[in-house]
Amino acid sequence: MKSEKYLNEKQNMINSVVKPVMTIREISEEYRIGKDTLYRLVNDSDENSDFPYFKIKSKVLIYRTPFEEWLRKISKENRII
Repeated sequence: MKSEKYLNEKQNMINSVVKPVMTIREISEEYRIGKDTLYRLVNDSDENSDFPYFKIKSKVLIYRTPFEEWLRKISKENRII
């Protein structure tokens, strides 16, 4: 019983850590944006060339802070993604 409580507390601590770099899946889950939409933003370089991402080999990664700034920017522009 005590170890279960410890594990739950540990998991809550891990979950509360803010990750500075996130995957498409993590962004999708946290911000409720579809994975297909995010991949389209990554691959459609003409229309959304300001989408903040980088790749390591084929893995797409996104810094949280620039992503949140980008969301604010497109919101002010009333841009539809």
